[in-house]
Amino acid sequence: MLRRCINQNKRVCTLLSSSKRDQIHTGSCHPKSYQSGSDHSGSEQDGSEQGGSYKGGSDGSYRSRVRCLGGVTAAVVGLVAASSESTVEPPSPDQYDVMDHLYETGQLDELVTGLRYYAELETVELLWRRARAEWAWNKSIKFATGGYQARRLQECMDMIDKAMELDSSVSNVHLVKAILVKAQCQMAGSPGPQIAGMLEMKSLLEAALELDPDNGAAAQLLSMWHYEVAQIGWLQRRVFGFWGSVPEGSLQTALDLAWRAQEIRATVRNLLLLSKIYYELSDGGKAKRYLEMALEVPCSCQDDVEAVEEAAKLKKQLR
Repeated sequence: MLRRCINQNKRVCTLLSSSKRDQIHTGSCHPKSYQSGSDHSGSEQDGSEQGGSYKGGSDGSYRSRVRCLGGVTAAVVGLVAASSESTVEPPSPDQYDVMDHLYETGQLDELVTGLRYYAELETVELLWRRARAEWAWNKSIKFATGGYQARRLQECMDMIDKAMELDSSVSNVHLVKAILVKAQCQMAGSPGPQIAGMLEMKSLLEAALELDPDNGAAAQLLSMWHYEVAQIGWLQRRVFGFWGSVPEGSLQTALDLAWRAQEIRATVRNLLLLSKIYYELSDGGKAKRYLEMALEVPCSCQDDVEAVEEAAKLKKQLR
């Protein structure tokens, strides 16, 4: 099957120049017409994963089962005429750009399928991208049990820990680990692990920004961290206090970081975050203004659609 995919996509794989990458189809942008990827389902009993035939393991034996999902996926996995089924070459810079484009536009089926082709290559750039994509993809699985998600989260954490061991100077390694630590906090059943996770997440995001001041995703997540921690009420802080020192969050710091993220890369999620922070700072005029701006931004992925829907609900509350 892999050889058939190679033959069918020889021509597509030659088009990955910078002048062609912006022609990749990303689907409808409007929130009303945006269509997310195919539905997924997962079960605690069989651990099946729709959207691919991966069954775990690290021996690369599943490469022969990579599905042909069209030209974009073929390009991502590097299915060029010179490739052989016994050799996997590292991706080119152009292919990394396509991978990042697929992630940013929410084309997770294609991205995960492509990245799994490279599973036997444990390089830093592949490991953090795999961990990020696999977790985002698993979160989209419908009807998945808590145990199923916990196992998938641990698999992603193993990937990012390996990447951290290989090279801890990569900003996105710290960013992706912070994302996974946040997921662990949300799954934690007691305040102790939640407090430890919040502190670790802050440290990781600060490290990501120190390594790359232009990491807009890290700036946005650290802004959200300060915003959410600042919302912890005194009663919850007293309860958490029995398990350790509760971290402090600053709305002003959250605002500064949100603006930093927006200046690096303008997104609907940044606008929504700015609106929520201004609301908590008792500036209703600016809160409403940025909500209205968020509602006008075209959506490029499911996360953007959800942000627009949340903005619409908040706008009604501000009337």
